[in-house]
Order: sequence, then C-alpha cells, then structure tokens
Amino acid sequence: MHIIDTMVRWLAFGGISPNILTVIGVTINVGCGVLFGFGEFFWAGIVLIIANLFDMLDGNVARLTGRVTKFGAFLDSSLDRLSDMVAFLGIIAFYASNTPQHSLLNVVLAGTGLIGSVMVSYTTARSESIGVKSNVGFLQRPERMVLLIIGGSRHNRHPGFNCDFTSRNFPTHCLHRLR
Repeated sequence: MHIIDTMVRWLAFGGISPNILTVIGVTINVGCGVLFGFGEFFWAGIVLIIANLFDMLDGNVARLTGRVTKFGAFLDSSLDRLSDMVAFLGIIAFYASNTPQHSLLNVVLAGTGLIGSVMVSYTTARSESIGVKSNVGFLQRPERMVLLIIGGSRHNRHPGFNCDFTSRNFPTHCLHRLR
C-alpha cells in the first residue's frame, strides 16, 4: 500500500484531476477489451492490471486533495461499468470471430458474465439508493477484475473461469438483498 500512497501523493502534488485519472483508466480498459478481442489474453490481463491501478488512484487522489464531488463519483461509477463491459465484449468478440477458437458456448458464457457483472453493479447501486446497506455478495468489482486478470494473464482462452463465477454471483447477490 505504501507504493499506492506514494503515487497518490505524487499525483495530488502534481495537480492531476481525479476525473482525468478516471478517464485514463477507462481508456486503458478499452485497450484491454481490444486485446481480448484479438485473442491476446495474456497482454489483456497485464493491461487490465494497469487500468485498475488508475481505478484505485482516482478516488484516493480526490479524497487527498479535497476534490470529492458528486459528478466525480458519478463519472467513476459510470465508467467502471463501461470498463467491465468492454473487457467482456472483447472476450465475446474473440469467441464470436472466425478463428479456430470460435465457440458459441464461450460467447454465451462471456455474455452471461457481462450481464452478471452489470446486474451486480446495478443491484448494488439501486439498493443503496433506497437505503438498503449493500456491501455484501460474492464477486464485487474488485474480485471480478482479479478473475479477469488471472484468466487473461494465465493465457487461458477459456472464459468459463471468469464468466461462470460472475454469472453465478448475480442470484446470490439478489438473495442477499432480499434478506
């Protein structure tokens, strides 16, 4: 954590806007999605690590500099969803393409992972908007990103490792909300 704290202080001292860090992070995530789409799963996993570093930095820089705003929180939350979706979209594009790894099953698994990812985020935000505490559930965004990083950096072109957990997470997440 010392390295992250040092980076946060350096960025804050440099006057870098937290919103700029958010936009840089999502831009890098788009690159990750493109790499997944071209079947470069190892490099997509590495790029995903870098992109998520920006996701850790933006909020910390905002808090340290006193630049926490509703717009910044909204921008970060919205672009986090976009970041999730482009990674899964890249995986879907790869398995839907005319390659030897073409697989309808893997397209469906990745699509299910994308839906589960978006729905977990949506149900969390929606429950918090109506005053229900929402910090439970398996495979929140950090865990999903770690699975995509591991799956990608292991050069594993099987999305089941990543998507199966995410798709199973949504029903569990909903059950926690109903308690």
